[in-house]
Amino acid sequence: MRRLALAALLLALATGTALLAGDVRSWQRTLQRGDAVYESAPGLARWNAPVRFPFGLAKSLVGVGDDLATRSAFQQYRVAATSSGHYEVTPVQAAALRHAQSSLVPVARSSDPETAAKGRTLLGLLVLGGLAQSADESRVQAAFSDLADAVRADPDDVAAKYDLELLLRLSAQRGVRPVQPIGGGAGATGKRGGGSGIPGEGY
Repeated sequence: MRRLALAALLLALATGTALLAGDVRSWQRTLQRGDAVYESAPGLARWNAPVRFPFGLAKSLVGVGDDLATRSAFQQYRVAATSSGHYEVTPVQAAALRHAQSSLVPVARSSDPETAAKGRTLLGLLVLGGLAQSADESRVQAAFSDLADAVRADPDDVAAKYDLELLLRLSAQRGVRPVQPIGGGAGATGKRGGGSGIPGEGY
C-alpha cells in the first residue's frame, strides 16, 4: 500500500509539474501574441492566457502581474485618446478617458523609470487634449506637472521632453504660464485642482 501511495503521489507531482510548465509557456505565448496584435490593432489585443493549474500559480511564477496592468493601461489610453482633444465628448467617451486616466496613475508610480515616464507622459497628454475645450490654468498646470514629472523620472525620454516643450508653446499662445510646484506632484499622481479632470466631465 505504501508503494502504491508513493507512486500515486509521484504521479500527481509529475502531472502538476507538467501542467504548471505548460501554463508558464502559455503565458509567454500569450504575451507575445497580445503584443503583436497591439502593434497593429491596440483595441483588439488580449493578454488572457489559458491555464490549467489552479490558484494562478503560473502567473505568479512568471511575474506578469505588473506587466499586464501596464499593458492594459496603455491599451486603454490608446483607445480613449481618440476622444481627447475633441470639442464634443460623449458621456461614454468621457468615461473611457476617465478610466484610462485612473489606470495610468499606478503605472506612473512604477519603480521602473522608463515605465513611470511613459505613464506620466500619457497622463499629461490626456489632460493636454482637454485644452481643445478649455485653456484654464488648472488644466494646463496639471498637464505641465505630469509631463515635467515624466522628464524627471527618465531624463532620456525624448518623447516626454518634446511633449513638455509642445505644452509650453501651446500654453504661451493661450496666455497661460504653468509653474512647476515645489516638490512636484500636482499632476494625476499627486493632487489636482478643479480643472484637471477629463474633458466633458465638468471638473
